[in-house]
Parts: sequence; C-alpha cells; structure tokens
Amino acid sequence: MTCAISIFLIIALVGTSVAGTCPVLTPSGPVTITAHSQVVENLEIDTARGTATSPTSGISCNGFDHVIIRNVRVTHHVQGTGISQGISFTNCNHITIHNARVQLTGHESGALPNWRDFNIMGSKSKGARIDSVILSGGSSGVWLGDCVDPKFTNWAVYNVQGPFPRGQCVQYGRCTRGIVDGFICKNQWNYAWPEDAISMWRSANSTVRNGVILGNNAPTGVSVMFEQSVILDNSWGLAENIEVSNTGGGFSTYGGTNIVFKNVAIKDNHCDGKGGREPPRSGGLMYYAGYEQGVGSSNVSIVNGTWYNSCDRNKKGDNIVIFQYKRNPSAWAKAHDYVSMGQDLVQKDFPIDAHPIKLQLCFSIGGTNYIASTMTERNVGLVGDGSVAYSASNVQIDYDEKMAVSTEKNTPIVVIVSIFGICALVAIIFLVVKLPAGRIGGKASSGRDNKVREELLSDSMCPEPSQTDYAKLSA
Repeated sequence: MTCAISIFLIIALVGTSVAGTCPVLTPSGPVTITAHSQVVENLEIDTARGTATSPTSGISCNGFDHVIIRNVRVTHHVQGTGISQGISFTNCNHITIHNARVQLTGHESGALPNWRDFNIMGSKSKGARIDSVILSGGSSGVWLGDCVDPKFTNWAVYNVQGPFPRGQCVQYGRCTRGIVDGFICKNQWNYAWPEDAISMWRSANSTVRNGVILGNNAPTGVSVMFEQSVILDNSWGLAENIEVSNTGGGFSTYGGTNIVFKNVAIKDNHCDGKGGREPPRSGGLMYYAGYEQGVGSSNVSIVNGTWYNSCDRNKKGDNIVIFQYKRNPSAWAKAHDYVSMGQDLVQKDFPIDAHPIKLQLCFSIGGTNYIASTMTERNVGLVGDGSVAYSASNVQIDYDEKMAVSTEKNTPIVVIVSIFGICALVAIIFLVVKLPAGRIGGKASSGRDNKVREELLSDSMCPEPSQTDYAKLSA
C-alpha cells in the first residue's frame, strides 16, 4: 500500500514537471543594471559571451534601488587571477534575486586561484532579498558586506572552492539583523575547498535557521560560526533547527555575546584530514566558545542540542564534545560541567534530513527543459553520486545538461528509480533500531587553536568596525 501511494505521488510529481511550463530563457552576455526598478528576467547569461569591456559579473548593479532579478541562469568562468562573479551589487537597496541558478565553471576541484569569485556578492545595500537559488563552484555561494536587514532564504549551495578567507556557503560581514533561512549547504571532501560553512562575521543580531550542513574538510573552518570579536551593545545571534554531519567542526562562536544554539544536532564528525587537507585544528570539537583579539565569548547557550558519534576524545578515551577557551571559562550560560549541561545537550543518534528544502528550478533553454533540483541533485554542481565522500579520477562536475537526466526523455527511468528508492527507504525505516540516548561523559582537555584563528583575520574586505560604524550601519 505504501509503495502504491508512493508510485502515485511520484507519477503526479513528474507529470507536473513535464507538463508544466518552464520559463523560456534567451541567451545573453553580461547585463549591467542602468535604472531604478529595472527587471532582469528570463535570460540564460554566460560571461563568456561578453567582450573585453564587459563587466566581470554576469549581472551587475551599482547604485540602483528596487531592482528585480528572476528566472535566470548565470554561468561565470574561472579567469586565472582575474575576478569572476555571477551576480554582484553595491548600493542597490531592496534588490530582489529570485529563481536563479548561478554556477562557476572551469575548476573541477580544490582551491580557486582567486578568492573573490563569488556566485553572488553584495555590499552596502539595505533590504536585499535572495531566495529560491541554487549556487555552485564559487569562492563562496553568497557574500554580503555592510548590509542592513538582508534575507537569504530557500537556497542550496554546493561545492564552494575558496580559497581562504572565502569558502562559505554564505557569509555576512558587518551586516545587522541578517536572516539566513531554509537551506542546504553541501561540500564534497574531494572537490570543494570550504572554510566556515556559514559565517556571521562581525554581524550583530543574526539568525541562521532551518537547514542542513553536509561535509566540510577545512582545517580551520566549522559548520556555523558567530564571529563577532568586538564589543557590541545588545548584540545576539541565533542558530536554530540545524543538522550537521561529516564536518571537522560544529557550532562555534568567537567573541560572541548572547549566542543561542537551539534545536541543533551534529553527528559523524571527522578528526583526520579529508580531501588532502590537514586535520581540523580544533580536534573535531562539536560545540565551542572561543576567545579572539582580546574579546571573549559570553552568555552562550545550547537549548535542546544533540550529538552523536564524535571522534574527538581525550587521553582517557572519553568524548570531548563541548568546550571553551581558557581565557573565557564562563562563556557558557550554564556551569560548564557535563551533568548540568546534560539536560540541554544529549548523546543520541538521529536521522539526517538531507533535503530540508525541496527546490527545483526549471528553465527552457534552446528548446530543452533544464532542471536543477535539490531533490534529485541533478545540475547542482555535485560530482559523481553526489555523496560527501565520493572520489573518482577524471570526473567532470555536473555543471550542465552533460550529466543530467532529461525529464522529457527519461521520465520512465526517473519514475522507476524513484519508486525503488522510496520502497527501499520504507523498508529501512522498519528495520532501523535506534541506539539508546546517553549523556556526555569525560572531561575536555584541549581547545581550538586560537592562534591560528587570529592569524586568519587579515581580510582586506573585512576591516575592523567600531561601535560608531555599527550605529551608522543600523541607521
């Protein structure tokens, strides 16, 4: 009965995808915004179609408000040490980017030659809205600096390629009241070059919620980072409803005040190097409160936190799960002993929801339907079978239709594979036996390498702000 219902739902879903009308995209070179309230839509933009005088971005906006960008696919290419960006905007208040597929091509694995090759880059703009986008291959998926009230929602970013200081699925730098909501951040160990997967850098009153982080091999990067490191009045940060697996570091804050990790869970971390990179210098810590540039973390708390299968252990073989740097021993809101923390941080296995959002972008390009889907992971920039640990020689990234399943031509295959997949999933659910929940044991013996973190702060795009700067930014 269950499989019969699944078959019906899948056929209905696939039928809708095939029969539905996908926006028809017109081929285009780079586009420059020239007016307030301009609408850019239904374009298949490739920066390779530009001339020597064309902007480096597929779409660029400078000084125009209420711009709308929607129903676009933007392809930008590695240009050696030159800058290549998909969409960029500066001083463009209330810009909206919706239903966009942005991909950087020409670099199969490892660190990019330039850390400014963002899929989307924005700065000095109020009320930016980015939603329903799939990004891949950039130095970072989205980087926003000096922005007020930005919102980045319903998104997926795959295989970011740095190099340091970039390598985030999303980073807010010196932003206030930013929201990141509904996401998939996935990096394959042997192809991506990430840093902190999600970073709120010097960004007061930030919220990150409702998503999953899969894979990270950065020696100095973690999964979610609130990195304030300056004294800000009434500053806070919230990470809520987030699951993490296969990363070297988990939920962290440096110089963070009033940081809450709520309904968060992490499992299956790694303590050895992945993809040819060094091991995580934190030792694989899942929860950490750090101290940086003379500023310690304070009033950091975990509410309904979960961990499972940690590789980080002390000399006695006991798990090290939560810790704080020695200069701020009272960083955690509760007394730092595992008995009192046990009610809010428990050891328990849990299933990872790898698809907390179900985003599918469908465009008609050259008479053929192009579908990028977080559910099938086709045309999203993953390699091979899409698993975090996948590795194969001479494999090309699935940038475009070359490795994609054509919905129109292969609908029966999609249906059959999906049916068997769902039936197998149902069988597995009935067979799985959950391990009993436990509490944290042991005593932490070491913390994250703070010296390394301090050495990494010479980011020319992120000068140190002051209280006055934040007052101006929030005005």
